[in-house]
Amino acid sequence: MAYTYDRILTGTDIDDADVRLREVEGGVEISAIDPVASMQAIDNAQLHAVAADVRDLLRKAVDAA
Repeated sequence: MAYTYDRILTGTDIDDADVRLREVEGGVEISAIDPVASMQAIDNAQLHAVAADVRDLLRKAVDAA
């Protein structure tokens, strides 16, 4: 089974999941909400740093799939 990277979602795409897997023709689509975009309205530098770390981890997980 082939895996394809679809996109990092923005806040306008938010639903009840941070990461979604969807079967598509030829493989599985992986989508993840960008935690940096989701947290940008909150004035908290520590939270932004954690969100950046989480985004890096999500990107590594998606790229490894």
